[in-house]
Amino acid sequence: MTITNPAQWEILGELAQRLHHTEEAKDAFQRCLDSKFSAKAWMKLLEMYSEENDLERALNAAIRLTTYQHR
Repeated sequence: MTITNPAQWEILGELAQRLHHTEEAKDAFQRCLDSKFSAKAWMKLLEMYSEENDLERALNAAIRLTTYQHR
């Protein structure tokens, strides 16, 4: 099965996150963002990066979300 729809990647990321598969969730959310912008995917990545204390990626996600909300 090949996933091409960004919404499917987003759903897969949420499922992986619920099952505590963090790396797979991050990968799925990133693949979703490779296809199109998704505030939900950025928010999930921001949460994960914050929990991991990955400051650079967390700030990048926060900037993208803030820019999107400002529009």
